[in-house]
Amino acid sequence: MRKVISIICSSLLIANLGFADLESKFGICAHTNRQYENVIQDKMYDAMHDAGIGFMRLSGFGWGHLLQKDGSLNFATLDDILERTKQRNISVLAVLSYGVGHKNALTHSPEWAEYITKTVSHFKGRVKYWEVINEHDMFLIKKYGAEGGGNRYGELLKIAYHAIKKANPDAVVVYGGLAGVPEKYVEASLKVGGTSYFDVMNYHTYCAPASCEPVLSKRTKFLKDVMKKYGGEKPIWITEIGSSTPDNTLDTEPIVKACINYLKLKPQTVYALGEGFKRASEQVKHAFPKAKNYKLINYADIKNLPDDAVLFMPISQSFNYDYNADLVDFVRRGGTFIYAGGGFPMGNDTSGKNIPRTKNALRDMRVHLTPPWVVDSKMPRGISLKETMLHPDFKGLAKKKEMSKIRPFSFTDKYLKDGDEFIAVATYNYNNKKVVPVAIYKFNSDFKGNAVFITNRTKNYVSREEQALHQSRYFLYGLSIGIDKIFIYHIRSHGRVSTYEGSLGILEQDLTRKPAFYAYKTTTKLMGKVTPKIEENAENGLCKASWKSPEGKNVLAVWSYKKPVSVKVSVVGKYQVLDIYGKVIEGDVLNRICKTNPDGTLELNAGASVVYIVSK
Repeated sequence: MRKVISIICSSLLIANLGFADLESKFGICAHTNRQYENVIQDKMYDAMHDAGIGFMRLSGFGWGHLLQKDGSLNFATLDDILERTKQRNISVLAVLSYGVGHKNALTHSPEWAEYITKTVSHFKGRVKYWEVINEHDMFLIKKYGAEGGGNRYGELLKIAYHAIKKANPDAVVVYGGLAGVPEKYVEASLKVGGTSYFDVMNYHTYCAPASCEPVLSKRTKFLKDVMKKYGGEKPIWITEIGSSTPDNTLDTEPIVKACINYLKLKPQTVYALGEGFKRASEQVKHAFPKAKNYKLINYADIKNLPDDAVLFMPISQSFNYDYNADLVDFVRRGGTFIYAGGGFPMGNDTSGKNIPRTKNALRDMRVHLTPPWVVDSKMPRGISLKETMLHPDFKGLAKKKEMSKIRPFSFTDKYLKDGDEFIAVATYNYNNKKVVPVAIYKFNSDFKGNAVFITNRTKNYVSREEQALHQSRYFLYGLSIGIDKIFIYHIRSHGRVSTYEGSLGILEQDLTRKPAFYAYKTTTKLMGKVTPKIEENAENGLCKASWKSPEGKNVLAVWSYKKPVSVKVSVVGKYQVLDIYGKVIEGDVLNRICKTNPDGTLELNAGASVVYIVSK
């Protein structure tokens, strides 16, 4: 039964957010201090300006970037950058670093504070916002634990705050972007000085291809609550969020095909869980070239799959735990489940219920998994397939072209029953500890299906169109729930560091504009500096964000992050329906997603891609 919701677009008042309501909410990350981007920086700044981007986050203010052999700090490159960005009305968020060489903020705090004060002083009047250490939680937790690391960051934040304000009392101190949002770590950092030593809270997240809305909702709520507990709420920014678009997204294809051949699978139809996106079906076509049909399904469709179906999971570490039972029952009935990579298998719950990893479908599917850091904290995070010992039936893989690194998670037969079979496709030995990062579970007990796991380091890749789709929702949802500024990572796909890192960006490596660029431009043009008001149905994922555009028009953005939903919309006066690129949707395309009812209302089929309804 369709759930019909009526909504009337109305104008909105901008909330009082202090300095925030006078400035752009739209940011981008860049490395224009580095030689490979510095030589083309003007073209990137022009693209930023054209897209309506008001802020650029730059890591070139690090101690190591500036320090010279004689102990002085060289600001020449940054001075040049700031002159160029000023010409395009782009403000800079500067990122201060943790250390240089053997010196770090903990062991050499007076020198670190001096570096900060000198740097902030030099840029007084030109740089207002200072972020204190990028993703500090990653290395401080690793070395000192969650509470110990958080406490140390709290002390460093206090030192940095005083050093920054000493040089420029009007400067804004931004809490360093959290790689995750480790709750014990954050709380420990706030116990040091509450919210007195920063002006803006800040975190990072890379959700795609999973829906971002549950993640943003959970993390933002926690940060608001913990700030209230320790002194008062501050604005929240996201200074890194984005998705990667490499051309090769199934770089474990040879392993997938070998496992398929081993199981003698020759399905006529292969199903791909794509959460409303097409990339999964593209990957399936490479893995199953002889299949006649490829069907993209949503979570709700799992329970209706045929008993002997093959289900290909997205290249992702995310899964909606609301559908655990359906997935387990699918394998019990005889279905084959293929996880071809993406990180911690099904490690992130996107249901919004914060269900722990130990409660996900793997345990109920009789799959036992141990992360590498539990087996041995010093174990490499990525290994080559050639470093493993291959099962006799998979020796041919050793001759294949080198693939992406495999993460040495270890699968075992611990939970299997009589009749079930465990095939260790690849085994890795580290310090006399054996792990199995590629495995097949062939069930023949009360379970009748199969499960294939490949824990490669492939990240959460998406197509260029999906990148644009997600990006529109980052802004619409994030700004609506209280995020004050959002910085997309990155301006350009530079092709360096790694496949994932090198394919982030809203411009191609040759500076050609990706679809995400045009989606970004549409968002800034329609929204301006207004904060949207959102209505969300967490049950079906339907979201409706509304606001007044800079031109005084009523804008309603509609999408659903869980499943297609039919929604009834009341619009006053003439209107246009736009896609995420700002193009008017007309003709047959419009008729497929929207129809006019006899009472004058619109009935819209809301899906994963945002649709804008603009009316006078």
